[in-house]
Amino acid sequence: MSVNGGPEIVVVGEALVDVVEADGTTREHVGGSPANVALGLGRRGLRVALLTQLGDDRRGKMIADHLRESGVLVLPQSDVLKMISSAIARIAADPFPALPSAAARRSL
Repeated sequence: MSVNGGPEIVVVGEALVDVVEADGTTREHVGGSPANVALGLGRRGLRVALLTQLGDDRRGKMIADHLRESGVLVLPQSDVLKMISSAIARIAADPFPALPSAAARRSL
C-alpha cells in the first residue's frame, strides 16, 4: 500500500551504462542490477521508484529516460554525480579464447 499514490516499492542501488564493443561496433545498454529490478517492476505495472546516483551527462539522461519509459520514478535525489559509471565489455571474434598455458599462468 502506498501513501497518496506514491511508489509502492523503492529500489535503492546502482544504475550504469554497459558499453559493449564487438565486431567493430560499440553499443550502450542501461544496466545495474537494482536499475534492472526497478525496470522490471515498472513494466509489471507496479508503482516503483529508484534511488541511485546519476550523472549530469548524456549517459545519466539515457538511464533516466529508459527507466521512465518503463514507468519508474527516478527520485530527484539521484542526480548527484558529474558523470555516470559505465562498464566496458570487449567481445573478441573468438568468444572462447584458449586458456593460457601453465607457464603463462605462473608468470601472472
